[in-house]
Amino acid sequence: EHDEFGVWTPVEVKKDFSKKFDVSAEAEFRTQDNCKAIERWTLGIGASYKLLSWLKADAGYKFIDKQELQEVTRKGNIIDNYWSPRHRAYVSLTGKYKIGRFEFSLRERYQFTHRIEQSVAKWGRDGSVKEDELVKAKNESALRSRIGVEWDLRKSPFTPFASCEMHNIISDNWEIEKLRWIIGSKYKFNKKHAIEVSYVFQDINYAYD
Repeated sequence: EHDEFGVWTPVEVKKDFSKKFDVSAEAEFRTQDNCKAIERWTLGIGASYKLLSWLKADAGYKFIDKQELQEVTRKGNIIDNYWSPRHRAYVSLTGKYKIGRFEFSLRERYQFTHRIEQSVAKWGRDGSVKEDELVKAKNESALRSRIGVEWDLRKSPFTPFASCEMHNIISDNWEIEKLRWIIGSKYKFNKKHAIEVSYVFQDINYAYD
């Protein structure tokens, strides 16, 4: 295990077609290795529908291009940084319950991710060119369970929130890949525009990273 710092910068645009149905588009950029390298960039589309006053369903697709950092193979060869594209589809159900000025939520999301097979360059420690390393295609099914709470400050444009999310790898005996804790606040400029700032702490099982 190791500690590192990164910055996540997501941007989302949403269009409401009714009080129950909306569609959205998003783009995200993440850094890694204490902000020394790009971790990934993502483009996605999605839609949500309000089934009941307290229950919402949503689904979507994301294209993710993740940068894998340099690694040394078991034979001592070097694989340099390379980009690993993947496709992801998801469906979710989110339930909400309000107590006073606090709104509690529980989201269950199933996601399927396909990593594309590719060949990547490989060198020996002496700089000699080796046969390319084959990174095989990989499919992964996961369940992401998240519980959260928002605090309604009424007349304030700020809405503080906190959440905890657990990633279970269904395709690998329900092993826990990571736990994610988030605390932050939304700031609403008007009915259509808002910004969100948060701190994210992740406890990652690197065997499944």
